[in-house]
Amino acid sequence: MFLEYGLSQSKRYIHISQVNSGRIALACPYCGQSLIARKGKQTKHHFAHDGTTCRWFDRDFNILTVPVFDRFNTFLDGKALKQLKAFKDDQSANMRILSNRELVYVPSGQTSSYELTKLGKIPFGLATLSTFADFQLSKIVERHRDLSEIVRLAQFGLPSSTNTSTYQVEPNPEMVMPALADLHIYRAQLARVFNLHLYLLEIKYSEGLLYKIGVTADMDRRMIEIKRDLAGMSITQIQPLQVLKRRGAVEHYTHYRYREYQHKMDTHTEYFTFDDETKAEVISDFTQLGNFELADKDDNRYIPNYGDNSSRMLSRQGLITTIIDNEPSEIEVLVQGKNNHKGTIDQIQETKEASIHSDNPFNDVDELFAKYPDVVTYLKKGESLQVTARKCRVSINTVKKVKDLLTR
Repeated sequence: MFLEYGLSQSKRYIHISQVNSGRIALACPYCGQSLIARKGKQTKHHFAHDGTTCRWFDRDFNILTVPVFDRFNTFLDGKALKQLKAFKDDQSANMRILSNRELVYVPSGQTSSYELTKLGKIPFGLATLSTFADFQLSKIVERHRDLSEIVRLAQFGLPSSTNTSTYQVEPNPEMVMPALADLHIYRAQLARVFNLHLYLLEIKYSEGLLYKIGVTADMDRRMIEIKRDLAGMSITQIQPLQVLKRRGAVEHYTHYRYREYQHKMDTHTEYFTFDDETKAEVISDFTQLGNFELADKDDNRYIPNYGDNSSRMLSRQGLITTIIDNEPSEIEVLVQGKNNHKGTIDQIQETKEASIHSDNPFNDVDELFAKYPDVVTYLKKGESLQVTARKCRVSINTVKKVKDLLTR
């Protein structure tokens, strides 16, 4: 996968589709070097370094893509996929493998007649749009959690569960900024697709009816573009049947689900021909899916806490809402709090120049205590350096600084 995002001077992630070809005022999110937009006809449009490519660039960027966005069997390993295809084709299949992965089940009242589960239907486009969107959202949240955990481990490490003076996973300061860049790119891609609306149009023209399924950020503008694109078809009416807000992530699956009804028109894949019965089924499918509703800031942004000591966790709606609202991730806030983070490129440059990753010095004792009140509290209770660092999610060096000032 090629790099599709560059970082602007205002610290915003800009997609390759938003710029012209050539040298551009954007920087590599990993090393800060200036970029060139490559928008030729031979390869996918992408950014390249204006000079030597950094070492972070030689890697698989597929981990940063929206899960099950345009390929719908990638959540299955090769063995399970092979058995699932065999089952679908009425061939001999290992039912234990399929059952263990919750791809098939035996309906109530039967003893041996297996059927596909909702999950098992997704690779064949048989699951409803609502079922697919719910599954995809679970994978989106899971990948966000994984990328956040990489940042957390790089920044704070993982203390040993048996010996608090050692680590199971050592902090890796050099990896903090690249890991944050990964998370930023992933969140930028999520923002991009969730800011698009999924639409179903009915197009009346001289030869009959066509249906178009696509996405847009501006329906009125898109209607004008479609009328222009179809100017040679004697269009009499274009009517929106469904416009679902923030459902851009489902577009490719929708095309896949209704692929047998696709109407060939040059290289376009978004036009379809439906009879009345199928049209009603498609409309029902869209209606069941509905808009992606943002989380209310006071209600469902967080999963309810169960006790004073439980940590607050964003709900699935809450996570997407914070991304659309361009709010920082929770792990980024923690890292910023520890490092007085000034932005990806600035921090990378400082780290390169100093060859170390350290806390900002504090000349004022009260300022340091105000910055880390929890550290002060735990140390006064007699907790060890390691335990305090782990509970407060700060480095041991920070805890040592606070302790040294407390014991002066």
